[in-house]
Amino acid sequence: MKMRLFTLFVLIVCLSLMSGTPGAVARGAEATASSPAAQEQSQHVRLVNHLGGSIGGVTVQGNYAFLGVGRRLVVLDVSDPAQPAVVGQSGLLLDSVRDIVAAGNYAYVAAAGAGLYIFNISNPAAPAWVGVCDTPGYAQGVAVAGSYAYVADFDQGLRVLDISNPAAPTEIGFYDTPGFAQGLAVAGTYAYVADEYKGLRVVDISNPAAPTEIGFYDTLWCAYAVAVAGNFAYVADRDKGLRVLNVSNPAAPNEIGFYDTPDPNEWAFDVVVRGGYAFLAYDRGGLRTLDVSNPAAPTLVGVYSGGYARKVAVAGNHAYVSSGGLHSVGLHIVDISNPAAPAGAGFYEPPLKDVRDIAIADNAAYVADFLEGMRVVDVSNPANATETGFYNIPGNATGVAVTGDKAYVTAWDSGLHILDISDPAAITELGFYKTPGLPRDVAVAGNFAYVADSNKGLRVIDVSDPAAPVEVGFYDPPAGQSISVAVVGAYAYLADINGLGGGGGRAAGRGHLESLCAYAGRLSLDRV
Repeated sequence: MKMRLFTLFVLIVCLSLMSGTPGAVARGAEATASSPAAQEQSQHVRLVNHLGGSIGGVTVQGNYAFLGVGRRLVVLDVSDPAQPAVVGQSGLLLDSVRDIVAAGNYAYVAAAGAGLYIFNISNPAAPAWVGVCDTPGYAQGVAVAGSYAYVADFDQGLRVLDISNPAAPTEIGFYDTPGFAQGLAVAGTYAYVADEYKGLRVVDISNPAAPTEIGFYDTLWCAYAVAVAGNFAYVADRDKGLRVLNVSNPAAPNEIGFYDTPDPNEWAFDVVVRGGYAFLAYDRGGLRTLDVSNPAAPTLVGVYSGGYARKVAVAGNHAYVSSGGLHSVGLHIVDISNPAAPAGAGFYEPPLKDVRDIAIADNAAYVADFLEGMRVVDVSNPANATETGFYNIPGNATGVAVTGDKAYVTAWDSGLHILDISDPAAITELGFYKTPGLPRDVAVAGNFAYVADSNKGLRVIDVSDPAAPVEVGFYDPPAGQSISVAVVGAYAYLADINGLGGGGGRAAGRGHLESLCAYAGRLSLDRV
């Protein structure tokens, strides 16, 4: 099975004891009519702010691109594609943005476990939340036609919402597809649902209150998205590329053509069809431009290799591609005026894209961002947190600890780095130590740094001279993968993804640490 990548973002949470009965709604600093987070359920905890996150859905209307960044709707002015600029953003949503549709004065936002949100975007600089419908599943995709919104609700299939009153969207019908609804397209009186391992489902929506499946086609692998043009449906089928189906008879769709690559690591996630071309978001394969003037024989004509393409929208001569994965996380604006030679025209990069660890000291958050090194964020006013400094660590930052005016940062492929943070605006490196493994976390006690070093266990490093750190001890558990570490007194507690265990260690020149490893539990960070 292939591993799915998940991007983390920073949540700033207030843990102060709150008045009210347990389970009551806790309203945060942004808990206003413009903030869906005002409805979040909590007990003695309130969400105050969040920074960054991966980019989810994207859509374009006029000179503006609307995209999901973590748990916010963000508006970019793209009138100059070379210089996209943030002009507005929403308050916090209750979950991450997965898909967006803009229609007239409103944006319809599918937000996973939080359902469908409706924003008034008549003033792009101030998108205003006007309504929400908490669907029963996980809203992955949305399409709008007339007075109805159609939501691909993952394990709860297709949901039909009456949006004639944007302030009070109401579910009026549903069809529980047999798979996991990931995306959809609406054409005429039919909804075409990409139903993951159950392929494409064709649902008659002529009566929105009683949608009924009339046909299906079981694609080869995992249908993630679908676009419909004329009598043809174009399905992004993950590992199996693009499948082209003839849907002239919706009751009996059949495949007539396909495009695929031999690389099993390139997955088709999204597709848009315009003017005889299909624009395919092909994960690490980038944006692929296919000539589909003959739907039976889609032909590759162009490739843009910027990042891992996940979502795509097309407007005029530009494609807007959200990318994730390990490189170029952000929104790529691609000139497609010549489909055979797509070229980068602009790029928007959100803050804090892949957070792995955080340390707090003196009203500052020190953030280990896997893709961006260490970032320093002033959190003296949590509701208005701002970045004040950064240091681009060689490699990928995975852990951070702070003591006094020094930060200790582990990097996936370059070891432990010791930084002078006395001036957050001008951080400098004092020294580093290349551990033998792939460091995942660090704890500091006294003159020693303790590094969870993946398959090389726990490494103990003397940092009394920051310019010349040296290893003085280690504990290498059998067949272990050490991913997190904490130190209390004379004990180090090491989290290992391969199970529980314990034992002695070896500590050359290190007297007071009696046991280098007392396992605290099991922690798995990977989802398959």
